[in-house]
Amino acid sequence: MNKRLKNTTESDLFHDNTGTGLPADEYHEVDEHILEKYTDDQMLDWFADGTIIFNDTITDYSTYPENWDRFRDKVIIQKDNQVVTRENIIINFEGSGIQSVVNNGNGKTTVTATSEALAGSSFQYAFVSQGALGNKWLAYHDHPSNTTVAPIPFACSLLCMTFSNKTNDRDVDIEVYKNGFSGGNKIYTWQIRDKRWAYKTDIASVNLNAGDYVALYGKKITSNTKPTDVVVELLFQITNAATGEGGGNL
Repeated sequence: MNKRLKNTTESDLFHDNTGTGLPADEYHEVDEHILEKYTDDQMLDWFADGTIIFNDTITDYSTYPENWDRFRDKVIIQKDNQVVTRENIIINFEGSGIQSVVNNGNGKTTVTATSEALAGSSFQYAFVSQGALGNKWLAYHDHPSNTTVAPIPFACSLLCMTFSNKTNDRDVDIEVYKNGFSGGNKIYTWQIRDKRWAYKTDIASVNLNAGDYVALYGKKITSNTKPTDVVVELLFQITNAATGEGGGNL
């Protein structure tokens, strides 16, 4: 931002800290490399009493302290006649073991958090199928999800599912499997009928533990209504964010 100061009085001024003369009723271009030298008590007093106003080459700012904050590059946003600066941002984090620190003047925020803070947050997995989907496993990161499974890192519940494909009026059952690929491992079935896209949020009691894995299967309803180029996304909400390490084999 280009910065200019205007002496609004009929008398010349002299700024001691920068050794700069400010002629009466004229703009002065500020050397931003030494901006900190301009932001001293003498300049603050001039801003406060209207002797000096700030101009960004477009707008004159004469209202204190907004003009002072803008001059010092402290303004972040302005909305509903309220100015938010880097100096008055307060960030509140909720959860056990969390501290937030704001370094006045620099907007520095330091966060210390335990894993408990993750409880209630969410993570998302996407599964895809290129071409027609009928009686086959959807892919997780480009590989069939019954060979490259999606590991679950935290205890969680299935919160939401979305479906999309490139053809109208499609039918399919999206089956969610946990820790295996037989009928006994199926934990949820979403029946989609006559849709190009869909979402589902009324999913009851589909819970998983850290160390589980999931896979998705698309079951054909009719040959003429198979969806094509399918994307299914699963949104999980963390219920217990205990940390650790795990893994296994199929």
